[in-house]
Amino acid sequence: MFFLILLKLRKGYGILIRIKNITKVYFKDVILLIAILFLFIQSSSAQNQNLSFEVWKNNMLIGYISMSEKINADFVIYELSSEIKAKVLMEFNVYGIEKTIYNHGVLVYSSVYRKINSNEKTNKELFFKDGKYYLLNGGKKSALTFHEINYNLITLYFYEPLKITQVYCDNHHKMVQVVYVEKGKYRVTFPNGSYNFFYYENGKCLKVDAFGLLYEVQLISTI
Repeated sequence: MFFLILLKLRKGYGILIRIKNITKVYFKDVILLIAILFLFIQSSSAQNQNLSFEVWKNNMLIGYISMSEKINADFVIYELSSEIKAKVLMEFNVYGIEKTIYNHGVLVYSSVYRKINSNEKTNKELFFKDGKYYLLNGGKKSALTFHEINYNLITLYFYEPLKITQVYCDNHHKMVQVVYVEKGKYRVTFPNGSYNFFYYENGKCLKVDAFGLLYEVQLISTI
């Protein structure tokens, strides 16, 4: 993931899963997921946790990332939104949304949507159905070979991975290793060669250093 480069979520917008891109096989599943999200919004018993990060590059503030965790009974929903303004030869704005749903500790749905300027660059969804994971990407469906996924990258922003050795990377749809570096510091390397360092204090993620071929940025917690 770095990058979870996803943009500020307008209230209520995040519950709109892109049904028009879902094959008929999954239509009932999508309706169920929307119902779950609606119940979360209506429920007063849900436990909520919100995070906010500033994105810095070369001592300049270039964007914001907001995340939320909602827990209600056996379901956990993570949402991430961000807005990044950067310049590499030319100026561009990166917008997007990520969503993850867990049921009984198992990832059952995730989505990644990203737009650069006015062009859609990423629009993919992952479903867990009949004991298998299916990826919908660019209108094509493919089966993945993973067993049950218990953690994906966004969970590292909420919890220090004390006993976690790998997480699912939604952007690359692959499992990536979480490597302990030293107390409160962990490294995650992605299939394209980019990598992140996560820093924790008392279990809270305070900072992420992200390194890629064309960028070096810092995410600084503001909450």
